[in-house]
Amino acid sequence: MKVHSRAAGLCIVAIVALVTLITIATQNLPSQHIAPVQDQQISYMTNQSLRFIENQGQWSSEVAYMARKKGMTAWLQNDGVTFQFEKRDAPDHVRGVTLKLTFENVSEWVTLTGHEKQISKHNYFIGKDPSNWRSNVPSYAQVIYYNLYDNIDLLFRQENGWMEYDLLLSPGANLHDVVIRCEGLKKLSINENGALVLETEFGPITQKPATAWYESHYDERIPVACNFRIIDEQRYGFEVEHDLSLALVIDPGIEWSTFLGGNDNDDCMAMDLTDAGEIIVAGATESVNFPSTPGAYDTTFQGGPFDGFVSCLSSDGSELLWSTALGGNNTDALFDVVVDGSGRVIVAGLTTSPHFPTTSGAYDTTYNGSYDGLIACLDTNGSALLYSTYLGTSSQDMIVALDVSSSGDAIVSGYTSSTIFPTTSGAYDTTYNGGVYDAFVTRINTDGTHLVYSTYLGGSNNEGWNYQYPLIENTDLMSVLLDDTENVIVCGMTASSDFPTTNGAYDETHNGDWDIFVAKFDASCSNLIFSTYIGGSSWDALFGNAMCQRGNGRIAIGGATGSQDFPTTPNAFDTTFNGGVDDWDAFISQLNATGSQLQYSTFIGGTGPETGDVIMGMAFDADGNIIFAGQAEFGFPTTPDAYDTALSGPYDVCIGRLSPNGFGEDDLIYCSYVGGDSAEGACDFSMVDDSTVVMTGFAVSEDFPVTPLAYDTSFGGVWDGFILRFGAYVGIKEEPTQKPAESIVLSSVFPNPSYRQFTFSINLKHSQEVQLSVFDITGRHIETLVDTRLPAGKHEFSWQPREGIPSGTYFIDLSTNDQSETRKVLLVR
Repeated sequence: MKVHSRAAGLCIVAIVALVTLITIATQNLPSQHIAPVQDQQISYMTNQSLRFIENQGQWSSEVAYMARKKGMTAWLQNDGVTFQFEKRDAPDHVRGVTLKLTFENVSEWVTLTGHEKQISKHNYFIGKDPSNWRSNVPSYAQVIYYNLYDNIDLLFRQENGWMEYDLLLSPGANLHDVVIRCEGLKKLSINENGALVLETEFGPITQKPATAWYESHYDERIPVACNFRIIDEQRYGFEVEHDLSLALVIDPGIEWSTFLGGNDNDDCMAMDLTDAGEIIVAGATESVNFPSTPGAYDTTFQGGPFDGFVSCLSSDGSELLWSTALGGNNTDALFDVVVDGSGRVIVAGLTTSPHFPTTSGAYDTTYNGSYDGLIACLDTNGSALLYSTYLGTSSQDMIVALDVSSSGDAIVSGYTSSTIFPTTSGAYDTTYNGGVYDAFVTRINTDGTHLVYSTYLGGSNNEGWNYQYPLIENTDLMSVLLDDTENVIVCGMTASSDFPTTNGAYDETHNGDWDIFVAKFDASCSNLIFSTYIGGSSWDALFGNAMCQRGNGRIAIGGATGSQDFPTTPNAFDTTFNGGVDDWDAFISQLNATGSQLQYSTFIGGTGPETGDVIMGMAFDADGNIIFAGQAEFGFPTTPDAYDTALSGPYDVCIGRLSPNGFGEDDLIYCSYVGGDSAEGACDFSMVDDSTVVMTGFAVSEDFPVTPLAYDTSFGGVWDGFILRFGAYVGIKEEPTQKPAESIVLSSVFPNPSYRQFTFSINLKHSQEVQLSVFDITGRHIETLVDTRLPAGKHEFSWQPREGIPSGTYFIDLSTNDQSETRKVLLVR
């Protein structure tokens, strides 16, 4: 969602963004004398992009722009939009419905302007008179209604195949001015989910409920609620409690969501994105009819309990671009996938198949027995196996994590029970250390022909639980990453009291039961740069892809813990264990770049009756906030602006954003459930941008939320995979914007946080009217500190919160005739 400024003062535009998915019953359309079939709804949108074509005389002068998709035409006029939906039953028989949305009492100065001009041109040769012909007519990705109402503009655009309209509010706007009259409907209502339903003769048109946040001139985002408002039988508007001197934005929530699977158990275990934004998913399936595509490497289920699979979906989730099986005649599972710099798709996992496909010249083309690790590389369209190799011995060897170097080498980690696991000369540890499993880290070259390095990592007890792999759940209890200089960071689990640690590491002592380890090797994997335990007196586990790093070297991990004494840091979001005797809590922890300090650590969980909550995927955003996803049960903390604040089944997906700043409860910027009436969890995700993620996982719920335009909207089996794109709350950014030389200057606030008084100054270049106010995090006005004309120069001020004002985040806002600045402060009582 793009935010455009057009006003001085606070110089921010308020947005009410309504993700408007228009659906209508067009399958087996009834005649005008038969009641519509409510459950027969399909979207009018197709996969082609929506463009707004300018009227240069080819249509009636009442029309300014036209947009068309299969079955739908939208005519944009000065005072509204006319939608035409149609179904062609035969070449000469078309039926449909027309719906006009009129904006009542619009400004006489309203103008429509196209934005983001498209490359494509359009020609209209209508009739025999060449003077009526039009050629090279431009089209646009957006159309803005400027001055629709006082201080209110309107933006029409397309996002992921959906048509959206945003109301852009400048300071001083009155949202109640916006009244939309609907012509061509039978009934107007709001359903139990808060969605607006427009009943037409051929079925319902729906606008999903929206959530909102304020946006200030520093891109600070503060959640509020926004609802539809029914005025009468034909008219509706919007209502939200907010101060219009702050900007309002709507969170899109789920942008699209699809199932992926056949008629048996399917699990999407890992994903990555191509440069074009396509989604690559890998996992394991029991479904003989798991979807494959013509021309893919292998379109046939090979047998055994599970086959591996790799699938590629379009960036809008509407199309399966390619999908291939990858397996042999026994059990095969793919635990991780990475797209390398040249677009190749590299996967890693395990196999018990003697006939798993390998390639000529690969490092190891012979099955070794029991569980073998596997590494395979597909071309960019999934049609060819570029290389494929086993990695293992006659004992149990499992690859559970993968990263790829800048040159395309695959770096894998996992667990082995073998005393003869292949290692390389000069590696950190070439000797098995004992217990049931040792960890290992191995790098194979770009064409899969030889090992660059390979080392054990472990103590005399176990590293990695003795699971009967593969479980359909995501149980890859390890993660591996390369930093900017290709040093190797690996994280996993150990029960060894003598696991190798380094002097000065955060924790050099085993804490009991299972601990987490975080270790960093140099680029040759011959030296251990640092290694540390993290854990409490019970068991602690990393799950899936729950490790991430920032450019400055900070490392964050997540997972689950049964330790009530798991280490937390002062003023973290939650320093108290939430689970019961046999339960676990999720956790998020952050280490500094040298592994010597636990900078931040928090529990994050609920008190539900099941076994507990777990973080399975993590990433840093540009501001150092931690995006996380996993599975959560009852009582998991959510935020008021969440897509869904209520648990739908025993487990739901959780998605959130945490600021590791030590501000207590304020650290949780956003958190939401996503789920149906049974169980589901997220196994992996990728950041599209700072406010959007694509995630994948498993769903047991037939009513898991999927969207009408998605590739697969039908639950296919006992356990289906899912992929969804989610617009996540961006949060508050502290970086000041560049100010012109003659602007006002609001200093930093000191002390901050404070329990009693905040001191700051302003510097005016010339005498002007000044308003200095305090708002809380919901945008509610707390206090006016100054409202008068001040002379040029520096002025000192302070805010002493009166008794009764609770702890929390507040905003000191400075406004003049043509400038505005804001500072965030934290009050700690």
